[in-house]
Amino acid sequence: MDCGPQTPDQRLTFRIPGPTDEFNQQETNMQKRDISLLALRLAIAAVFLWHGVPKAIDFGAAMDKFVGFGLPGWMGPVTGWVEVVASGMLVIGFRHRWAVLALLIIIVGALVTVQLPRGMSPSLERDALVLVGLLVLWAETRLACSVGGSGSK
Repeated sequence: MDCGPQTPDQRLTFRIPGPTDEFNQQETNMQKRDISLLALRLAIAAVFLWHGVPKAIDFGAAMDKFVGFGLPGWMGPVTGWVEVVASGMLVIGFRHRWAVLALLIIIVGALVTVQLPRGMSPSLERDALVLVGLLVLWAETRLACSVGGSGSK
């Protein structure tokens, strides 16, 4: 049995947390929040780019698809370009609330005109989750990791 002095790593120490610890914890929480919001922005932008690029490139197919939904054909390419531009704005964090507003209008339109009439489907679930993600981003007035520096309105 060794009763000699212990190294600092082996000693049990009790320490009272101070204001520096609280500041560090708040800073860590803010970093986690910033990373989470960035991940949400990138995921939502990826969904809209995936669906928007084909509409923005192939006007004819986009117009036919929208006519099939009972909407004016011109809305297909316009929707595609709005999705692409707004997604780019989300990725870089430039005027993110304007981008979110445009995407909210598109996702609500998709839910009402396309998804809800089809009934429960994976597409309905995806669009509902995208809607919730957009609402989270709308509520956030400042974004880190944006071209606006400390935040973008």
